[in-house]
Amino acid sequence: MNRFTFLLILSVSLIYNLAFEYTSAMGSHISATYQNNAHSKDRDLIRLNSDDIWPKTLNGTHYNELWNYQFYFDNGMSLYVIFSVTNFGKLKSAVSGVRVSIYGLDGQEYHLSREYPIQDLLLDKTKHAISLNSESFNVWFGGKLPQTHQVFINTSKNDVRFTIDLSFRDVVPGYRLGDGIFKTEEGSLGMATHIPFARVVGKVGIDNQVKEVRGVGYMDHSWQFQTATKVFRSGYRFVHLDDTQNWDVIHFVEPQKANQSPLGYRLTSKRGRVNVFSIVRADLNTRDGRKNQRLPQSFTAQQANKVNFRLQSRGNPDIRSVFSDVGWVGRQVLRAVAGGEIFDYRGQGNLIDPDGTTKAGYYSFFVID
Repeated sequence: MNRFTFLLILSVSLIYNLAFEYTSAMGSHISATYQNNAHSKDRDLIRLNSDDIWPKTLNGTHYNELWNYQFYFDNGMSLYVIFSVTNFGKLKSAVSGVRVSIYGLDGQEYHLSREYPIQDLLLDKTKHAISLNSESFNVWFGGKLPQTHQVFINTSKNDVRFTIDLSFRDVVPGYRLGDGIFKTEEGSLGMATHIPFARVVGKVGIDNQVKEVRGVGYMDHSWQFQTATKVFRSGYRFVHLDDTQNWDVIHFVEPQKANQSPLGYRLTSKRGRVNVFSIVRADLNTRDGRKNQRLPQSFTAQQANKVNFRLQSRGNPDIRSVFSDVGWVGRQVLRAVAGGEIFDYRGQGNLIDPDGTTKAGYYSFFVID
């Protein structure tokens, strides 16, 4: 069984995403409504500083913490990178990890997952860098935000070498909602958006298929001290990245208990004026799909100012099981641990506000089914 896949199953609650609206009338639909009982100590919009990127959980006996990057390039390629640190308590030793998905590289997709002992984690305060492999310094991210930032990966698995070297420009300062902590009956969850918008340049590829790229990027940061899949059953993210003055990011998760509201917020910038709204209610319409997956087919949310917005898909999503590289026996074990199989959904969609304004962007989400 792939060790890092096992890591991801236990830490999946922080792989956030956002659902889209599916316009087909096929399938039976079930509507679930969640009322707000999550809260933050302070609901003001708080700008992050360069030290907010450091891990917040490493002294805990149990923790899941992730730094999630999304990149969309002018040549049609897209890239998803997730760095993580996780402690399972007595179950196994604490580890750090990286997960990579490359789409559109010569019409193909490529995936990588690696795990490292937590003892190899290096926090370089002078470079503002977090390195997962201190011996080789070949898997790291960092830079003093918002002035500079970089993501660097040069590692191989199964004789395939992944090369990622991306530099950030025109980085918009990051934000959080109040103290960044959201609470449920089972525990708390921390969320922050370090890079709501940035321009990126560099190279991405595998082996000899390495492309020079330029485009836009986004990064958020999440942390908690509980076993993830016992608390959350799905996560949602949508990004609209126009330019430094105009962008939207939506970021929340759905608790396991049906009577609890989603945890998260919407950050929006219009002509440079930034606002934040907590998500106080969500209506998720679902239907059975392949293998009875719990597919969010339509989505409407209400912000704290009582404004609703909705999402609409453009084309079919890419659907990938987190267990895809595991054999049948291993998959059954992982399903038992996670409470179901975990699927990632990624694609293009539209964000539609009540005034009819439509903003093109990208969604990604996970569902435990």
